[in-house]
Amino acid sequence: MVPAAAGLTLCLAALVGCSGGAGAKPPTAQVTVWAKDFKLRLSRTTWPAGRVSVRFENDGPDTHEMLLFAAPDNSADAMPMRSDGETVDENSPLLRSVVDEAGTPPGGSRTVTVDLAPGHYVVLCNMSGHYMAGMWQDVTVG
Repeated sequence: MVPAAAGLTLCLAALVGCSGGAGAKPPTAQVTVWAKDFKLRLSRTTWPAGRVSVRFENDGPDTHEMLLFAAPDNSADAMPMRSDGETVDENSPLLRSVVDEAGTPPGGSRTVTVDLAPGHYVVLCNMSGHYMAGMWQDVTVG
């Protein structure tokens, strides 16, 4: 299990702009992703293209993570899997990682601002067995 302090946000040049610094544009939209009891709930499943602030709230009871992938050819319930059969293959060439938040303890939250191009995305928790338990949602950007 990854400690919460090690939570990371990856910024990929082609898709993602990290927030921060003087002159950074404010987000055009804010969305919230809630994790609880092996389900993800989103404030909305259609997000605007552009700069979006995504707040992840872990309502427990376990540590959860929020991963966001550009997945043009994969719906959330049909992601490429690792050989363990329990976790999504985060390095699959079918996916592009947009956010990799490596773990938030129960009661914790994190916010990341990203620049999103129009398309299909999947948000999920990839802790062992969590994806298979149903912790995923499709997102349309545009």
